[in-house]
Amino acid sequence: LSALRPDGGGVIAFVSPGCPSCAGVLQDLAASPPRGGVVVVSTGDCGDVPDSLGAVCHPRAGHLLTTMRVPATPYLVSVDAAGTITDSILPLDHDDLAHWLTHDAARKDARS
Repeated sequence: LSALRPDGGGVIAFVSPGCPSCAGVLQDLAASPPRGGVVVVSTGDCGDVPDSLGAVCHPRAGHLLTTMRVPATPYLVSVDAAGTITDSILPLDHDDLAHWLTHDAARKDARS
């Protein structure tokens, strides 16, 4: 599981191909990149991951969703540089994601 940790902290995105909300979350992340790296864990291939996101993608990794007890996709986990989970979200829409990313960045600034 240590391979999932973005170098220096960031976001782990658990997604499934053919999931419209997953594709939307990945597009939103590419448009407003979170602080740190992005690692995508997909139950299928990595075809929905935008090149502009600059993410590391782990294809056909459904077993990792089970191991991490991911409740559904898309599911995002924020981790710090040490790999500690600091927050998570199952975004319902674009506004949920935007608020979460803003809140996550503010929390990380407060710790700096």
